[in-house]
Amino acid sequence: RPSAPYQPIISQTSINSTTLVLNWRKDSDFNYSPIRYSIIQYEIADKWYNYKEKPEGQITSLLIKGLEPNSKYRFRLAAQNDIGISDYSRPTNFITTKEALPSLKLEIDEINREHPCQINLHIKQFNSHRSDAMQLKILYKQLSSETFETVLFPITNTSIHMSNICSSSVVVQSVYILFICLTNSVGDGPLSHAKYFHLNQYSPNKTVELVSAQPISSNQINLEWTRVNDINGYQIQWFENETSNEIVRKRRNIMNNTIIVSNHESSTLLENLKPYTIYDIYVTTFNVFGNGPVNMVNRVRTHEAPPSFITKLIFSYVTYTSLDLSWSEPSDRNGLLRTFELVYSSLPNTENNNNNSSTLIKTIKQVITYPTMSLKIDDLESRQLYDFQICACTIVCGPVVKQTIRTGPQPNSPTFPSDFTFSNEKNELIWKPVTNSEYYLLEYASVTTDENKWNKLDKTTKSLYHIDYTQLFPQASNDTYTFRVYSMNHYGISEASSILRITSTELLPRSASSPSSIIATVKTFITNSGYLFFILLALVGLLLLMVVCIILTCCCCCYRQRRKNKLGSRTNTMSTALDDVTATFQRTESKRSLHRDSLALSDIYNNSCGARTPPRPAPLSSTLDGRRSALLYDDLNSNKSLLDEYSLKTNLSCADNESSKYPWYQLPQQLYTYMSNNHIREQEDDESETQSTSVQSVNINGGANGGHILMQNVPKSRKPVAGVSSFV
Repeated sequence: RPSAPYQPIISQTSINSTTLVLNWRKDSDFNYSPIRYSIIQYEIADKWYNYKEKPEGQITSLLIKGLEPNSKYRFRLAAQNDIGISDYSRPTNFITTKEALPSLKLEIDEINREHPCQINLHIKQFNSHRSDAMQLKILYKQLSSETFETVLFPITNTSIHMSNICSSSVVVQSVYILFICLTNSVGDGPLSHAKYFHLNQYSPNKTVELVSAQPISSNQINLEWTRVNDINGYQIQWFENETSNEIVRKRRNIMNNTIIVSNHESSTLLENLKPYTIYDIYVTTFNVFGNGPVNMVNRVRTHEAPPSFITKLIFSYVTYTSLDLSWSEPSDRNGLLRTFELVYSSLPNTENNNNNSSTLIKTIKQVITYPTMSLKIDDLESRQLYDFQICACTIVCGPVVKQTIRTGPQPNSPTFPSDFTFSNEKNELIWKPVTNSEYYLLEYASVTTDENKWNKLDKTTKSLYHIDYTQLFPQASNDTYTFRVYSMNHYGISEASSILRITSTELLPRSASSPSSIIATVKTFITNSGYLFFILLALVGLLLLMVVCIILTCCCCCYRQRRKNKLGSRTNTMSTALDDVTATFQRTESKRSLHRDSLALSDIYNNSCGARTPPRPAPLSSTLDGRRSALLYDDLNSNKSLLDEYSLKTNLSCADNESSKYPWYQLPQQLYTYMSNNHIREQEDDESETQSTSVQSVNINGGANGGHILMQNVPKSRKPVAGVSSFV
């Protein structure tokens, strides 16, 4: 291998902020093999690194690039030939790269003028490597002047006060232009945007009167306004529809949405806008001293545009004749999504397999209304390659997304079910479960009709299935059926299982009266239905409970109605009986009153006509329980009497009645008849009264003992009272 090279040399004049030139001397000791490459290493921060370039052996000078500004480096060199790599040379002395030009472009936030020839400059916040050699440079001049005044300030904060701007060569009330930039020992960085100001004028106080703000395309808005005099121009800003606080923030920090229009213009065109987006537009007048009042334009929405690409197109549950297709919305709607246009067509098969697919290309187009983003596609051909194209549409349709798929098993489809057998005892198809399968599809075909025409039997999540002979068609007693089963998951279908042949005799139902057959049928139904059996059982129980509740409710209502009717009947009976008792009592009292009045009138008449008093007619008696009861006379204390009507009106004389044996026959015929009949009826009504009577006293005016007659009758006694006639 070669010996170590001489120490490399760095030219001081070649040192810049990021580059320098490294020189070295070619070594003559090759050790019988020429130098192929030179290996360069550099040290920074006490660590050696290999330089990315390896110059060839004949080169003795190289421009080193990509160095850090204001950093210390040293270099060393090694030679390489076919034998190996030499030792490294002695390193160079440390050198320091120069400062780089500042790359940050500053932005002026605002300029405030409080006094003549003085301004307060506000700079937007910035992040940069601030070294001691870096300063802020401000350049300003009168607009009509040719040279700039330069002022340097240390970078301590973002607010700078400048005074004594006016000089003997500056005319007061002139327009100024101002720039700022970062500077160091190497040079100046990029200048900021120009800022105009006036020393002793006020900002405009007039607002812009807009004539119209109309969108003319999906990314352009045309503005027209009435011109304002005595201004320098118009500042127009636009932002997407946000809250007021965010608008203020954006107006301060985003300059891309701002344009300056001359004061001679009365219209402008806003471009590069987003489709179907609402914008808030602000127009402000300005002069050299500042901005005037802000005028907000009515919100304007740009026109619709074609949407972007549909990001996802997903195929699932792919079988031999169908599949499920779903997709996502486009990332940028650019308007109101209305429809999705789907076109799919069959492609010629290039595989060398025996399939029955047609060579004709079939193309089908479907339009799906948003927000539907899935579709079940049937009637596909088995193992056929299809090309699907879909796009989203607003007023126009966007770009098309294409994807191809072949019907049949997919890369992540499950394996086919194995051990496919038939149980004669239970009429069940049984197979071995597949681990990654979601459900199973069963098909059958009739050998007599068409053995190649497969019909769908059912799908199940279990690894067994009870066959009902009535599900098969045609149903012939001597027919033979073939069965096969597929496993299915989210990706697609598996290959078919082995084909199973079963005769119709084996599928015929067993005796229905056999308990074992009934139990087997119930077990099979429970196994195949799963949760459906328990749901049906719960529904039947709920139905029975509702029937019982309805019956109990009807019984309660009937019982309550019956009790109500019975209670009403009793109430009517009691009311009728009470009315009868009341009427009987009133009739009895009336009869008694009339009877007492007639007797009193008779006694008064006899006592007033002479001392001879004929005997009264013997009262009738009634038999109660085989015993004879005496007639009771009540006291004659009632004020209502026949005396009031007859004693004063009749002018019967005692002399006319003395010749008669029975003076009461001289009474009026009506009174006598009434008295006789009343006696008889009174005796009949008193049959139901109590046998015991109490002593009663009757005071009658006009009788013996000062006109008072006392009558006392004791039950079962006919003893007369002194001075009073009695019944015989």
